[in-house]
Amino acid sequence: MNKKQIVLFGFGVAMVGVLVLSGLTLASALSHTEEVARQRDNKRTELGLVYNEPVFPSPPHVAMIQDEARALAGWNADFIKTQRAILQVETNLSPSQFKIQLLQPAIRELAKTQTDGGSRVVAADFAFGFDAYFPGDRMPAVADIPKLAVQLELTQRLCREIFAANIITLRQIQHSSFESATPDTPAPTGRGKAPIRPTAESDRNSRALTGRHPFTLEFIARKDAMLTVLNRLAVCDLFVTVKDIDVRKSGADVKAPPEKWREMGVAHHQQRVVSGPELDSPLQVRMTLEVETF
Repeated sequence: MNKKQIVLFGFGVAMVGVLVLSGLTLASALSHTEEVARQRDNKRTELGLVYNEPVFPSPPHVAMIQDEARALAGWNADFIKTQRAILQVETNLSPSQFKIQLLQPAIRELAKTQTDGGSRVVAADFAFGFDAYFPGDRMPAVADIPKLAVQLELTQRLCREIFAANIITLRQIQHSSFESATPDTPAPTGRGKAPIRPTAESDRNSRALTGRHPFTLEFIARKDAMLTVLNRLAVCDLFVTVKDIDVRKSGADVKAPPEKWREMGVAHHQQRVVSGPELDSPLQVRMTLEVETF
C-alpha cells in the first residue's frame, strides 16, 4: 500500500468511528426523550383524573368523616361528664351558710398547712383571695354564692397541689372579682315595696358556672419545688392551663451565719452550714393560670 491508500484507509476508519458514536448518541437521546414523554403523559393523565373528580366528597369519605365526628362527640361528652363528676360544688346556700359552713372552715384548714421544716406556709391573716368576707362580718350576695363556691373549691384544690410541692411561702392568691357592689340584703318593706326574693334555683345551678376561672399565684419556692408545682398542675384532675410564669431570685447569693451559730454544734448535719454560698436560693414565682370548668 502506498502512502495515499494508507491515508484514505485511516480517514475511512475515522469516519466509521464518528458515525458509530453519533448513532449511539442519537439512540441515547431518543431513549431519554421517550422517558420524558412518558413521564409527561403520566402526569397529564393524573392531573386529568384529579380535574375530573367530583366537587363534593365521595360517599365513603363522607361516612368516614361522620364516624370520626361521632367518635369525637362521644369523647367530648365523656370528658365533660368526668370533669363534672370531679368538681361537685354545693351552690344552693344562703349567705350565712356559705360563710359559716364553707368559707371559714376551708380557710382555717388551709391556713394550718406547714412546710417539711414545720413553718407555716401562709401568714396568720391570709384569706386566700376572699379578703372581702374573711375576716369580717360582710355577707356575700345571694347571686354571687354559686360563683364564690366554685372559686373556693378551685382555690382549695390548687392550694393542695402547690402545698404538696413543699413551697416555702404562699404570698398571694388573686382570682376574678365579680361580686355585687353591695351585699345581698332585704329591701325595706312598706307600701308599694316588696322584699327582694332570691334568684331562682335554676339560675344558681353550678352548671351555669362553666367557663374559665383565672388565678394568679405568688409564692416563694426553690427550683425543685417550683418544677414540682408545674408537674402537679399538669397531671391534676382539674383542667389547668398555665398562661404565664415569672421567676426571680429571692434572697442573697451568700448565706449569712445566724445569730446563735454557736448553739448549732448539736444540730442536724444539714443545719450546721452556718454561712457560705447559697447553692439553691429561693425563687419568687408569679404564676398566672386558668382553670376551665365544664
